[in-house]
Amino acid sequence: IEGLTGYPSAAFLQHPDFWVLRLHPVDRERVLLAFQRISQTGTLSTEYRWRVADGTYRWFLDNAVLQKNPDGSAREILGILIDITAQKEIEDKLRQTNDRLTALIHSSPIGIVILDAEGLCQLWNPGAEHIFGWCEAEVLGRPLPTVAPDRSDEHRYLRERVMKDEAFTDLEVVRCRKDGTSVYISLSTAPLRDSSGTICGVLGLMADMTQRKQVEIELSHSRDQLRALAKRLESVREEESSRIAREIHDELGQAMTSLKLDLSWVARRLSIPETADT
Repeated sequence: IEGLTGYPSAAFLQHPDFWVLRLHPVDRERVLLAFQRISQTGTLSTEYRWRVADGTYRWFLDNAVLQKNPDGSAREILGILIDITAQKEIEDKLRQTNDRLTALIHSSPIGIVILDAEGLCQLWNPGAEHIFGWCEAEVLGRPLPTVAPDRSDEHRYLRERVMKDEAFTDLEVVRCRKDGTSVYISLSTAPLRDSSGTICGVLGLMADMTQRKQVEIELSHSRDQLRALAKRLESVREEESSRIAREIHDELGQAMTSLKLDLSWVARRLSIPETADT
Protein backbone atom coordinates (compact mmCIF):
# COMPACT_ATOMS: atom_id res chain seq x y z
CA ILE A 1 0.00 0.00 0.00
CA GLU A 2 2.73 2.44 0.90
CA GLY A 3 4.57 1.69 -2.32
CA LEU A 4 1.46 2.40 -4.40
CA THR A 5 0.03 5.40 -2.53
CA GLY A 6 2.94 6.92 -0.63
CA TYR A 7 0.95 6.67 2.60
CA PRO A 8 1.70 4.20 5.40
CA SER A 9 -0.88 1.48 5.88
CA ALA A 10 -1.63 2.80 9.37
CA ALA A 11 -3.20 5.91 7.80
CA PHE A 12 -5.94 3.76 6.28
CA LEU A 13 -6.58 2.02 9.59
CA GLN A 14 -6.60 5.07 11.81
CA HIS A 15 -8.92 7.22 9.68
CA PRO A 16 -12.08 5.45 8.38
CA ASP A 17 -12.70 8.14 5.71
CA PHE A 18 -9.08 8.34 4.59
CA TRP A 19 -9.63 6.26 1.42
CA VAL A 20 -13.06 7.74 0.61
CA LEU A 21 -11.98 11.37 0.87
CA ARG A 22 -9.17 10.86 -1.63
CA LEU A 23 -11.35 9.34 -4.37
CA HIS A 24 -11.61 11.55 -7.42
CA PRO A 25 -14.87 13.57 -7.18
CA VAL A 26 -15.98 12.34 -10.59
CA ASP A 27 -15.47 8.68 -9.63
CA ARG A 28 -16.58 8.76 -5.96
CA GLU A 29 -20.32 8.16 -6.32
CA ARG A 30 -19.88 5.35 -8.84
CA VAL A 31 -17.22 3.55 -6.79
CA LEU A 32 -19.12 3.79 -3.48
CA LEU A 33 -22.24 2.45 -5.19
CA ALA A 34 -20.23 -0.52 -6.49
CA PHE A 35 -19.02 -1.29 -2.96
CA GLN A 36 -22.57 -1.03 -1.62
CA ARG A 37 -23.72 -3.62 -4.14
CA ILE A 38 -21.05 -6.13 -3.17
CA SER A 39 -23.40 -7.57 -0.58
CA GLN A 40 -25.59 -8.77 -3.46
CA THR A 41 -22.91 -9.45 -6.10
CA GLY A 42 -20.26 -10.92 -3.81
CA THR A 43 -17.48 -9.47 -5.97
CA LEU A 44 -16.51 -6.27 -7.70
CA SER A 45 -13.97 -5.01 -10.19
CA THR A 46 -13.78 -1.27 -10.65
CA GLU A 47 -11.35 1.39 -11.84
CA TYR A 48 -10.99 4.80 -10.26
CA ARG A 49 -8.66 7.71 -9.67
CA TRP A 50 -7.22 8.21 -6.19
CA ARG A 51 -5.07 11.04 -4.86
CA VAL A 52 -1.68 9.73 -3.70
CA ALA A 53 0.76 11.34 -1.28
CA ASP A 54 2.37 13.67 -3.84
CA GLY A 55 -1.03 15.25 -4.53
CA THR A 56 -1.56 13.72 -7.99
CA TYR A 57 -4.31 11.35 -9.02
CA ARG A 58 -3.38 7.88 -10.19
CA TRP A 59 -5.59 5.20 -11.71
CA PHE A 60 -6.18 2.03 -9.71
CA LEU A 61 -7.88 -1.25 -10.50
CA ASP A 62 -9.67 -2.55 -7.39
CA ASN A 63 -10.69 -6.23 -7.43
CA ALA A 64 -12.55 -7.32 -4.30
CA VAL A 65 -14.50 -10.24 -2.95
CA LEU A 66 -16.88 -10.38 0.02
CA GLN A 67 -15.89 -12.81 2.77
CA LYS A 68 -18.80 -14.24 4.78
CA ASN A 69 -19.22 -15.88 8.17
CA PRO A 70 -20.50 -19.45 8.47
CA ASP A 71 -23.99 -18.09 9.09
CA GLY A 72 -23.83 -16.15 5.81
CA SER A 73 -23.38 -12.72 7.27
CA ALA A 74 -20.73 -10.38 5.82
CA ARG A 75 -17.41 -10.50 7.60
CA GLU A 76 -14.95 -8.49 5.48
CA ILE A 77 -13.97 -7.43 2.00
CA LEU A 78 -10.71 -8.79 0.64
CA GLY A 79 -9.29 -6.63 -2.14
CA ILE A 80 -6.31 -6.32 -4.46
CA LEU A 81 -5.23 -2.84 -5.56
CA ILE A 82 -3.27 -2.46 -8.82
CA ASP A 83 -1.81 0.79 -10.20
CA ILE A 84 -2.94 1.00 -13.85
CA THR A 85 -1.97 4.63 -14.50
CA ALA A 86 0.51 3.76 -17.29
CA GLN A 87 -2.06 1.53 -18.97
CA LYS A 88 -4.69 4.26 -18.73
CA GLU A 89 -2.32 6.80 -20.28
CA ILE A 90 -1.73 4.47 -23.20
CA GLU A 91 -5.46 3.84 -23.54
CA ASP A 92 -6.09 7.60 -23.44
CA LYS A 93 -3.54 8.25 -26.19
CA LEU A 94 -5.01 5.46 -28.28
CA ARG A 95 -8.49 6.85 -27.73
CA GLN A 96 -7.36 10.33 -28.76
CA THR A 97 -5.73 8.92 -31.88
CA ASN A 98 -8.84 6.90 -32.65
CA ASP A 99 -11.06 9.95 -32.14
CA ARG A 100 -8.91 12.00 -34.49
CA LEU A 101 -8.91 9.28 -37.13
CA THR A 102 -12.67 8.90 -36.78
CA ALA A 103 -13.16 12.65 -37.18
CA LEU A 104 -10.86 12.68 -40.21
CA ILE A 105 -12.64 9.74 -41.82
CA HIS A 106 -16.09 11.23 -41.28
CA SER A 107 -15.18 14.76 -42.39
CA SER A 108 -13.13 13.76 -45.43
CA PRO A 109 -14.69 14.53 -48.84
CA ILE A 110 -12.72 11.56 -50.18
CA GLY A 111 -14.50 8.23 -50.10
CA ILE A 112 -12.79 5.91 -47.60
CA VAL A 113 -13.53 2.20 -47.72
CA ILE A 114 -12.15 -0.84 -45.88
CA LEU A 115 -12.68 -4.36 -47.22
CA ASP A 116 -11.91 -7.52 -45.29
CA ALA A 117 -10.03 -10.50 -46.71
CA GLU A 118 -13.25 -11.77 -48.32
CA GLY A 119 -13.94 -8.47 -50.04
CA LEU A 120 -16.82 -7.48 -47.75
CA CYS A 121 -17.12 -3.83 -46.76
CA GLN A 122 -16.17 -3.03 -43.16
CA LEU A 123 -16.03 0.78 -43.39
CA TRP A 124 -17.96 3.22 -45.59
CA ASN A 125 -17.55 6.88 -44.72
CA PRO A 126 -19.89 9.83 -45.54
CA GLY A 127 -17.54 10.84 -48.37
CA ALA A 128 -18.21 7.51 -50.11
CA GLU A 129 -21.94 7.93 -49.51
CA HIS A 130 -21.80 11.41 -51.10
CA ILE A 131 -19.95 10.13 -54.16
CA PHE A 132 -21.97 6.96 -54.80
CA GLY A 133 -25.33 7.47 -53.09
CA TRP A 134 -25.46 4.31 -50.95
CA CYS A 135 -25.68 4.84 -47.18
CA GLU A 136 -23.54 2.94 -44.69
CA ALA A 137 -26.30 0.48 -43.71
CA GLU A 138 -26.73 -0.56 -47.35
CA VAL A 139 -23.05 -1.38 -47.83
CA LEU A 140 -21.50 -2.73 -44.60
CA GLY A 141 -20.99 -6.48 -44.55
CA ARG A 142 -21.58 -6.79 -48.30
CA PRO A 143 -19.48 -6.68 -51.50
CA LEU A 144 -19.10 -3.18 -52.90
CA PRO A 145 -22.20 -2.24 -54.93
CA THR A 146 -20.14 0.32 -56.84
CA VAL A 147 -18.50 -2.35 -59.02
CA ALA A 148 -20.50 -3.00 -62.17
CA PRO A 149 -20.62 -6.60 -63.48
CA ASP A 150 -18.35 -5.75 -66.40
CA ARG A 151 -15.77 -4.36 -63.95
CA SER A 152 -15.83 -7.22 -61.43
CA ASP A 153 -12.76 -8.96 -62.86
CA GLU A 154 -10.76 -5.73 -62.69
CA HIS A 155 -11.86 -5.13 -59.11
CA ARG A 156 -11.05 -8.68 -58.02
CA TYR A 157 -7.62 -8.51 -59.71
CA LEU A 158 -6.73 -5.24 -57.92
CA ARG A 159 -7.94 -6.55 -54.55
CA GLU A 160 -5.93 -9.76 -54.90
CA ARG A 161 -2.79 -7.78 -55.69
CA VAL A 162 -3.25 -5.56 -52.65
CA MET A 163 -3.79 -8.65 -50.48
CA LYS A 164 -0.37 -9.75 -51.77
CA ASP A 165 1.15 -6.58 -50.30
CA GLU A 166 0.96 -4.24 -53.29
CA ALA A 167 -0.26 -0.65 -53.17
CA PHE A 168 -1.61 1.60 -55.90
CA THR A 169 -1.87 5.36 -56.21
CA ASP A 170 -4.18 7.43 -58.43
CA LEU A 171 -5.51 4.57 -60.55
CA GLU A 172 -8.24 5.75 -62.90
CA VAL A 173 -11.23 3.41 -62.69
CA VAL A 174 -14.88 3.66 -63.60
CA ARG A 175 -17.48 2.80 -60.98
CA CYS A 176 -21.24 3.24 -60.77
CA ARG A 177 -23.54 5.30 -58.58
CA LYS A 178 -26.74 4.13 -56.96
CA ASP A 179 -28.74 5.85 -59.74
CA GLY A 180 -26.88 3.77 -62.34
CA THR A 181 -24.69 6.54 -63.75
CA SER A 182 -20.97 6.06 -64.19
CA VAL A 183 -18.40 7.95 -62.14
CA TYR A 184 -14.69 8.34 -62.84
CA ILE A 185 -12.66 7.56 -59.72
CA SER A 186 -9.03 8.19 -58.76
CA LEU A 187 -8.32 5.13 -56.62
CA SER A 188 -5.48 4.65 -54.12
CA THR A 189 -5.18 1.42 -52.16
CA ALA A 190 -3.01 -0.11 -49.43
CA PRO A 191 -3.02 -3.39 -47.46
CA LEU A 192 -4.20 -3.43 -43.84
CA ARG A 193 -2.51 -5.64 -41.24
CA ASP A 194 -3.62 -7.12 -37.93
CA SER A 195 -1.62 -7.08 -34.70
CA SER A 196 0.51 -9.99 -35.90
CA GLY A 197 1.44 -8.23 -39.15
CA THR A 198 -0.72 -10.45 -41.35
CA ILE A 199 -2.57 -8.69 -44.17
CA CYS A 200 -6.23 -8.80 -43.24
CA GLY A 201 -7.89 -6.31 -45.54
CA VAL A 202 -7.73 -3.49 -48.04
CA LEU A 203 -7.94 0.27 -47.53
CA GLY A 204 -9.30 2.23 -50.46
CA LEU A 205 -9.32 6.01 -50.99
CA MET A 206 -11.59 7.22 -53.77
CA ALA A 207 -11.74 10.74 -55.21
CA ASP A 208 -14.48 11.71 -57.66
CA MET A 209 -12.77 12.99 -60.81
CA THR A 210 -15.84 12.89 -63.08
CA GLN A 211 -15.98 16.67 -63.49
CA ARG A 212 -12.25 16.86 -64.19
CA LYS A 213 -12.57 14.01 -66.67
CA GLN A 214 -15.40 15.80 -68.45
CA VAL A 215 -13.29 18.95 -68.64
CA GLU A 216 -10.41 16.91 -70.08
CA ILE A 217 -12.75 15.39 -72.68
CA GLU A 218 -14.10 18.83 -73.58
CA LEU A 219 -10.56 20.23 -73.84
CA SER A 220 -9.53 17.31 -76.02
CA HIS A 221 -12.58 17.91 -78.22
CA SER A 222 -11.73 21.62 -78.40
CA ARG A 223 -8.14 20.81 -79.39
CA ASP A 224 -9.43 18.49 -82.11
CA GLN A 225 -11.71 21.25 -83.36
CA LEU A 226 -8.83 23.75 -83.30
CA ARG A 227 -6.61 21.35 -85.24
CA ALA A 228 -9.39 20.82 -87.79
CA LEU A 229 -9.92 24.58 -88.03
CA ALA A 230 -6.19 25.21 -88.47
CA LYS A 231 -6.06 22.56 -91.17
CA ARG A 232 -9.06 24.12 -92.93
CA LEU A 233 -7.51 27.60 -92.66
CA GLU A 234 -4.30 26.28 -94.18
CA SER A 235 -6.29 24.71 -96.99
CA VAL A 236 -8.21 27.96 -97.55
CA ARG A 237 -4.94 29.92 -97.51
CA GLU A 238 -3.44 27.63 -100.13
CA GLU A 239 -6.61 27.82 -102.24
CA GLU A 240 -6.63 31.60 -101.94
CA SER A 241 -2.96 31.79 -102.86
CA SER A 242 -3.61 29.64 -105.92
CA ARG A 243 -6.60 31.75 -106.91
CA ILE A 244 -4.64 34.99 -106.53
CA ALA A 245 -1.76 33.50 -108.50
CA ARG A 246 -4.15 32.50 -111.28
CA GLU A 247 -5.77 35.94 -111.30
CA ILE A 248 -2.38 37.64 -111.44
CA HIS A 249 -1.29 35.28 -114.21
CA ASP A 250 -4.46 35.88 -116.19
CA GLU A 251 -4.43 39.66 -115.69
CA LEU A 252 -0.72 39.88 -116.44
CA GLY A 253 -1.24 37.73 -119.53
CA GLN A 254 -4.05 39.95 -120.69
CA ALA A 255 -1.95 43.07 -120.01
CA MET A 256 1.00 41.63 -121.90
CA THR A 257 -1.23 40.69 -124.82
CA SER A 258 -2.70 44.20 -124.87
CA LEU A 259 0.76 45.73 -124.64
CA LYS A 260 1.93 43.51 -127.47
CA LEU A 261 -0.96 44.67 -129.64
CA ASP A 262 -0.23 48.30 -128.79
CA LEU A 263 3.43 47.86 -129.67
CA SER A 264 2.47 46.22 -132.95
CA TRP A 265 0.21 49.12 -133.74
CA VAL A 266 2.96 51.63 -132.88
CA ALA A 267 5.45 49.68 -134.94
CA ARG A 268 3.15 49.72 -137.94
CA ARG A 269 2.59 53.39 -137.53
CA LEU A 270 6.30 54.10 -137.35
CA SER A 271 6.98 52.07 -140.47
CA ILE A 272 4.58 54.17 -142.77
CA PRO A 273 6.57 56.54 -145.15
CA GLU A 274 6.02 60.26 -144.85
CA THR A 275 3.97 61.95 -147.64
CA ALA A 276 4.97 65.16 -149.37
CA ASP A 277 2.52 67.13 -147.46
CA THR A 278 3.95 65.98 -144.23
